Amino acid sequence: NYPLSQLKLSNTRHNSKMPTASVAAPIILTAFSYAVFWINGVSCHIQRVVFAGTFLLSYLYNTAFLVIDAMTGDGLNDSVFYHLDQGMEGAGLGQFMDIIQKAVVAILFGFALTVAILMRAPQRREGKKLSRTCKMLPVAAIVLSYLVHPMSFALHDQYLLQDAVNDAPVIKEEVRSLFQQTYKDPREISNFEAGKNIVYIYMESLERNYIKLPGVAPNLERWEKEGVSFTNITQGPGTGWTIAGIVASLCGIPLVTTGGKGNSMHGAKDFLPGVTCLSDMLQKAGYHQTYMGGADINFAGKGSFLKSHGFDDVIGKNELMTNELKGKSTGHGWGITDDLLLDVVFDKYKELSAADKPFALYTLTLDTHGTSPSPRCREKKVVRGDRSYKDSVRCSDYLLNNFFNQVFDEQRKRGKNDTLIIVNSDHLAMPYHKPTELERLGPRRNTFFVLGSSNTSSESHSMLGTTMDVPATILSLLGYPGKAFGFGRDLTIHESLAKQDPNFLEDLKTKMWNAMRKIFWAMPNIMDSPSIEVDTNAKNLRVGGKVYSIPILISADLHGLIDEIIFFEDTPVAYSKHSGTTIAVDNCKYFKSQLGLNDKNFCLFIKHQSSPKGWIRMLPLNSIESVSVDLNADLNMTAPAPDFIRASLCESANQCKM
Repeated sequence: NYPLSQLKLSNTRHNSKMPTASVAAPIILTAFSYAVFWINGVSCHIQRVVFAGTFLLSYLYNTAFLVIDAMTGDGLNDSVFYHLDQGMEGAGLGQFMDIIQKAVVAILFGFALTVAILMRAPQRREGKKLSRTCKMLPVAAIVLSYLVHPMSFALHDQYLLQDAVNDAPVIKEEVRSLFQQTYKDPREISNFEAGKNIVYIYMESLERNYIKLPGVAPNLERWEKEGVSFTNITQGPGTGWTIAGIVASLCGIPLVTTGGKGNSMHGAKDFLPGVTCLSDMLQKAGYHQTYMGGADINFAGKGSFLKSHGFDDVIGKNELMTNELKGKSTGHGWGITDDLLLDVVFDKYKELSAADKPFALYTLTLDTHGTSPSPRCREKKVVRGDRSYKDSVRCSDYLLNNFFNQVFDEQRKRGKNDTLIIVNSDHLAMPYHKPTELERLGPRRNTFFVLGSSNTSSESHSMLGTTMDVPATILSLLGYPGKAFGFGRDLTIHESLAKQDPNFLEDLKTKMWNAMRKIFWAMPNIMDSPSIEVDTNAKNLRVGGKVYSIPILISADLHGLIDEIIFFEDTPVAYSKHSGTTIAVDNCKYFKSQLGLNDKNFCLFIKHQSSPKGWIRMLPLNSIESVSVDLNADLNMTAPAPDFIRASLCESANQCKM
């Protein structure tokens, strides 16, 4: 584990909320600049070209934000940065087609306005003189539009302030103690043994306010009343999209990544290796754990997370279409429709129930991602066919009701009551659900209720909680009450940290984010490792007992504590801003050296934070398949070792011959 006593924590804001100021101001400023430029007229062609380019960039900047905001309802938020890191492979983009079409029209209009500047902007009349202020006003308005733009604030928070976090000095002991007081390592829970079998159903975007809508989800409403329900589950930072919601509900933490600035976590061999999740505890207790989902298992790193935390079988769209559902239509862009998915999940439930071993079976519904319910719902006429998200919820309500009845019928046939069914929305309904009607029903809350608990037949808890409280609460229903789990607390007994301290969720973002990244990703101290090993054949690097894929850039402070680990798939690691002690492995052509290397081989680059300028060392690996380097010796020497050469990282393609 990462030594807590050595953490470099910061009270600098990591990822603050986007300003509430509307994007209207920058749009008005951009339009104003266009109008003033047109009124002023142009004196030369170069003036046309410069302003045309400046205007087009500002126009596209505004358009990009409006498109993102239409999809997220929260502008450029954490989920956008996460999916930029992880990629969108496996995403069903069809539901955003109307937004994409409008964006194309808007972009074409922007190009038309730009062409008008180049071809039609009036020539300034002879003798017409403009003050310096008038001449500069169009460009000044555009510059100001960038400065007040909500997307600029979001980019600043994500990238520039993250650098401030990494470079900040060690702060007061009270911040370090804040982490120690609030985060409880689940490994401290002793004597945990297998209890009831578990069926865990994540409902895509099906928040509790949908259940409260009259006539939309009557079956789920009834089941919630019959089970143990938690009616006041809010959404904390780093928990507002599917993989983040799953991490929060299984591990009691928000989802943090290994770093920023174009990072792709595909290079990490383990997903959150420093975290113990509920699934890890279940595995240790002897549970056989299976995940079955209708979407691509690789989407957003979901498969990597599950495989890293105790799951025996991880089955997604491709696996199901190859086996259980071979030859059948998937149904929609996101993957397999819920009618087919829940059929195979129930078949798996019967199979696992027949075995003499405790099990946990997880699934994630998909239909409520869009407005096309499963075909079976249309056949049974349980939907209205109005292509609304409420119709998709009606379908989920029907299908899940049948599934619950099947599970309990199967239990009765076996004469047992040995299954706990956990029902949980992965996150609140997304803004493209147009949740105005949901908001009118009161504060929006996640769905969380449990069926089959032996504690009680019916019970409702209205205590404020977050998704991070779910694992501790599940433990309680498994017979281990009152336990703290990560940042989560047992809502059957204790208050959530969000209730105990109104500032907790804000502190999570502003004070503990960097610490969580280091601890939860188990970032090693490079000074504790006598050497680093690079295997170009296997394309990995080993340091501090951890193995990472290459290309990679690792940045550490003077004490060797790793601040950031950056993986890139398409962009050279060298193009990332780097500071402090740096270890990088990338294609040699991305390094500057006196040898002018320009080939497809890998080079190992090492720089110590305190080294004099120029003593930056690079080892061309060329045909070497693997190499081991004495890290302490090479970082602290005053002159390059015989095999090393002086070099530096290129910061752009122009600095190196490509």
